[in-house]
Amino acid sequence: MGQTQASITVVGSSHREDYVIPVGMTIAGLLALIEVDLTKLSARLTLGGGRPVELGAVIGRDIPSGSVITIVGTQESAQAVADDQRSRNNRRFRPALTATAFVFVASVVSLLGVLLPVLALYRDGYDMLPSLATDTWGRLGLGIVCALIWSCPLLAPSNAARGFALVTCCTAAGVSVGVAATPLPGSPTLLPVIVTWSCLIVASLVLFARPTPSARVNVQCFALIAVTVTVASLSALSSIRFAPLIFTASIFFVSLSPHLALQVPDHQVLDLPLVMKRLPSIRLTVLQPPSRITPLRVNKTLAEAYDRSRTILWNATIVALISGLLTAYQMPVGEETPYAGYATLALCLLAILALVTNARSKRDRLTHYGPRLAALAIWVTLFFAPGWDRYLLRSTGESSAPTLTFAQHVILPLSLCLLAVIVPVVALIRSGREPSALVGRIIDIIQGLSLTLLLPAATYGSGLFDLVWRKVL
Repeated sequence: MGQTQASITVVGSSHREDYVIPVGMTIAGLLALIEVDLTKLSARLTLGGGRPVELGAVIGRDIPSGSVITIVGTQESAQAVADDQRSRNNRRFRPALTATAFVFVASVVSLLGVLLPVLALYRDGYDMLPSLATDTWGRLGLGIVCALIWSCPLLAPSNAARGFALVTCCTAAGVSVGVAATPLPGSPTLLPVIVTWSCLIVASLVLFARPTPSARVNVQCFALIAVTVTVASLSALSSIRFAPLIFTASIFFVSLSPHLALQVPDHQVLDLPLVMKRLPSIRLTVLQPPSRITPLRVNKTLAEAYDRSRTILWNATIVALISGLLTAYQMPVGEETPYAGYATLALCLLAILALVTNARSKRDRLTHYGPRLAALAIWVTLFFAPGWDRYLLRSTGESSAPTLTFAQHVILPLSLCLLAVIVPVVALIRSGREPSALVGRIIDIIQGLSLTLLLPAATYGSGLFDLVWRKVL
């Protein structure tokens, strides 16, 4: 069967959009479909290398699928685009200011209502707090109030229950209730278990109130996290470090988030023989005919997949950040047999490569910079692992303070300064030309190798390999 659809990327002065259109459509038809008038913009169309594009060119015949079409305008067009961008920034400023103010107020209230009563249980000098604030029911009441405050954006009339806002608000509300409900200071080991299950309960309530695809995926992510943390906390396998295993799993979820997000219903599958072979029930004898595939249904499927992908990515990124910090800080490089420490160090470096290379294909700012910020935090934590002190003392027989001081005060700042120089230089180089296929292929190979080596490094660094080896022998 010949190809019936083609993909075209349209690049303007302030936007970049991908379109899937039928083969045979002309460029003029595409511009009419996306409502772009070249006469008003005083602009023209070019392909890669500056080759002009005729309005009568046929997509799929004259212009191959996957081409990038650039809208090149005159000074008046650039001024119009600049005015439009300025008006968009003004419209975005007010919601951004409101969100920043809400996060600041909610954070201050949570610190005063949740953190201070917990600190009062462990330290003296907090006698100014009333006894009701440090009581079990008092702390629980304050935690519920803080959780309700964090849940306000999720219950707003606007569709805010998706993506970063959904994950952040559910996490903050669950942490507020979980910390307040934990019997401290008697059982601190139950804190991560209670916190994760509290986040799951909050996410379930949000799903009950706002049943969206993002909320449904958010509940599934929190359920997986809660079960994993419960097994890791209550497991009798004390010789296994679960943080590297959780860290590795979260990196895989970060990489697989686009593949896990796209769910095409059976009645919209394009392969008709496959639809006719798959039955929703074994007792069903009459097959439902496949529904008609329309642009509205396709756009709805893609929009839901995009929301699910962002939700999975943010859940996996937060888990990768927390478990990665624990893995890097608790690196067992100072033990008598530091091979597990070497494997953990390799795991952290491979995870940093995977996070940095995975984020390059994201166009949303939060999903583009979120994994990279997590990688940067893990890199900084590696220099402050307590295991380095014992490792250097055992290796050299001398005090490790000068070496660690040199690494923390010289090597780490130099690496951060080098990163601060490389990032804008690379962005400046990429802004003036089209992406190189060779460079992209090399980065794909690096990402694939890092993901392939993650699991062996985590298996050995967590002690799971040693445990299985002792059981077998």
